[in-house]
Amino acid sequence: MKTILFTALLGSLSLTVFAQTGNNRPLLDEQQEKLDRSQLSVDLRDNALRELDLTNEETTTFNEVYREYTEEKEELDAERRLLYNNYLREMNENDGGNDERNETADFIEDYLDFQGKENDIERKYFSKFEKDIAPLKVMRFYAMEESYLSEIYRARLRATSPDFLLLEPEYSSSARNGR
Repeated sequence: MKTILFTALLGSLSLTVFAQTGNNRPLLDEQQEKLDRSQLSVDLRDNALRELDLTNEETTTFNEVYREYTEEKEELDAERRLLYNNYLREMNENDGGNDERNETADFIEDYLDFQGKENDIERKYFSKFEKDIAPLKVMRFYAMEESYLSEIYRARLRATSPDFLLLEPEYSSSARNGR
């Protein structure tokens, strides 16, 4: 059932998160992205609580820390979407090849910086989670989250800039299920 819900969410994302610009590269639809990200957060939390086999004390800690953690991650994702839309706008301009090459290089460097920022957030919250939750359970949660988010990020890239799919690795469904 959770696989069906996730697939439906991903289908919704890939069909509706993009708004056409005047040229041929669509921009991300910010409102739909926020809705999809909120639903993902709920689905991920529910799946983590089910799959990680947490005690009552661990569940309480997880819920408290998860709320803070997702707020910070969502802020970072909003910045990532802004970067992405700015890049798409630049690509929609009819600049010369050298300008596009430089803009693409800048985009890739900035995109890679976001991976470092995500790691910083995970490191910060790992210490909060692991106060009451076994470290391996926390890492299983991070693996599940990475799998979910990778699908979201890949859907964005697939719909607008398929050449950039190599920036986001694919993860197996077993990672999504915490195994």
